Amino acid sequence: MDQDSRGDVIVAVITMESDYHSYEIFALNGQDGTKIWSTKHKGSGYFEWLISKKINEDSVPDILAFGSNLVLFDGKNGKKIWEVNDNSIVAKIHDIDHDGNNEVITNEGIYDGIDGEKIGKMATAVELSSGAIEIADITGDEHEDIIFGYLTGVAAFEISFPNKEQELAIPRGEFQITTNPNIQQFPGIYGDIVVWQDDRNGNYDIYGYNLFTEEEFQITTDKDNQEMPAIFSNIVVWQDDRNGNYDIYGYNLSTKEEFQITVGLSDQKIPAIHKNIVVWKDNWDICGYNLTTKEKFQISGFASTKEAPAIYGDIVVWQDDRNANYDIYGINLLTYEELQIATNIYDQLGPEIYENFVIWTDERNGNWDIYGYNLLTKEEFQITTGPSDQEAPAICGDIVIWADERNGNYDIFGYNLSAGREFYITTNPSDQGSPTIYGDIVVWADYRNGNLDIYGYILSKILPPPTSTTISNNPIFALIITLVGILLAFFGVNYEKVKMWLRIGSSKPLGTPEKDEKKPTIFKFDFDIAISFAGEDRKIAKELAKKLRIKNTKVFYDEFYKDELWGKDLTKYFQDAYGPKTRFVIPLLSKYYPVTDWTDFEFSIMREEAEKRKTEFILPVRLDDTKIEGIKDDIAYLDYQKEGIDGVVDCLLEKLSKPPWWTKLIRNPIFQIISIISAILILLYILVSLFK
Repeated sequence: MDQDSRGDVIVAVITMESDYHSYEIFALNGQDGTKIWSTKHKGSGYFEWLISKKINEDSVPDILAFGSNLVLFDGKNGKKIWEVNDNSIVAKIHDIDHDGNNEVITNEGIYDGIDGEKIGKMATAVELSSGAIEIADITGDEHEDIIFGYLTGVAAFEISFPNKEQELAIPRGEFQITTNPNIQQFPGIYGDIVVWQDDRNGNYDIYGYNLFTEEEFQITTDKDNQEMPAIFSNIVVWQDDRNGNYDIYGYNLSTKEEFQITVGLSDQKIPAIHKNIVVWKDNWDICGYNLTTKEKFQISGFASTKEAPAIYGDIVVWQDDRNANYDIYGINLLTYEELQIATNIYDQLGPEIYENFVIWTDERNGNWDIYGYNLLTKEEFQITTGPSDQEAPAICGDIVIWADERNGNYDIFGYNLSAGREFYITTNPSDQGSPTIYGDIVVWADYRNGNLDIYGYILSKILPPPTSTTISNNPIFALIITLVGILLAFFGVNYEKVKMWLRIGSSKPLGTPEKDEKKPTIFKFDFDIAISFAGEDRKIAKELAKKLRIKNTKVFYDEFYKDELWGKDLTKYFQDAYGPKTRFVIPLLSKYYPVTDWTDFEFSIMREEAEKRKTEFILPVRLDDTKIEGIKDDIAYLDYQKEGIDGVVDCLLEKLSKPPWWTKLIRNPIFQIISIISAILILLYILVSLFK
């Protein structure tokens, strides 16, 4: 209780009255017995028990008293946090809804540990005069059940959460995307959009789902089959048999226009797309199409069967049976140099590629394992080593995922290449397959409901959005970078003259010195947004953080970084998170905000940092009309009651899309020097490459 790393003692002194018990709780130093704090309380019935466990947001265990109303006391100072009318004589503290915060469970209900709000109840009433509570999933539905043990037996109950049904439906970050009773399978994902093939109309069509708006939409309506969709940016491609054979078609999500990519008598199947290049299996070869130039080209020419192409940047990979078994080959579209990636005497199938890593399914050990290859180091590595089958891998960033049969059915597992750590994503007893990943969202086809549905999972650590690192082997792009560097340096050196040409900025004569002008500091931000809020407003903060995260925004919200914050000095960490390491901070202003110690501390950091910035830094959102000392009346704010959560998110995304510092950045002498040197080096690289 006194945070001296030694155990302390909690005792209660009870005063018995005719119709109630009053009690005084003492927190005593475990080393010498001195009093840390004490608190008195008058019960509504007969006081029975105390239990201690962390509930609120500090690092000190709290004290729950029950049997005479349910009362939570702050373990740090003994102050009452909340009290509810519940005379249960059994209670347990446990995170039953997997939201990162502990709840209080009694035989009368389930209460939010932060504010005491009743958020759930047992499906059947429970009346006990004594006993204990345990938590376990005894029904196998991936939802925890409550087991009550008492003098004469044991009873187990399922849980109903009328106000938190959606959160219960997605334990540990899992969520269901489709609920149609027909077959939905072979999903693809990019950004907010998930696509899949769907047979609800009697044939396979392509459907989509927007993770941000939570809206489903139909992409194809032709009466024949459209299958195996792939997506990049706003373009969806698929194989389509409307012409009597399989052709490749596409759809622009922005313009809502469908277009045909291939025309031929043979089958073109299994498309993949990255940037403006679509590739597919064409009869037994691999072909491609440039969406910008509208040109088709052949990628592989060796007389063998080539299938399952994948593409990232300028590299295309596929499985190839030229050696009497399937191996993994690739090609560089710039140089047309063929790459021999895996040529083991056993089969290697289904390659996927992200940046410099190629992964595939490999049979060399007598079962299917996942292997990988680094295109830069030319080193092969094994990812899975179990005796069961691991198949259908996908990769994004340093995360590899696959379907895994180790539990007797196919589950989805993952592996972090940087950390060297394997983890499970879903272990439902039915089959899950065809996984794919973008950012920190994994989606797959799932048979748990008796048909194939699309499910998803939000990984606990946010991955950076996919980026290309192929500048070094793309001279055209390098030339563009060179020109941009030269232009930026020119604009920086001639800033005042450019301002006059564009008729923006000062009307002073050229050469007039600016008084006391300070050069701006260039920040590298760890977070786009940091959210500051009182504990009573956590639900709003959590919803805002989730919606921003799904848009690939780097958000500092404490529940997203529990493992990183664990054991750290929060005062030092928050000085960065709410200060120089964050582009904008959003205080959620309410009547609770000015009376909370942590928000007061966070706000003082914001104000200090705001004084250093030359542009806006604090973006206040008002939840009610409470005036906050330190926020000027003329500071613009968003009204949550008018905007709602989606309005706030839209405004933030618009704000983030307009960097405030570029005009000042190009005037910085260090930036000008770096731009000129970079431009010269890249230009030399191009000349040397062309000369070779």
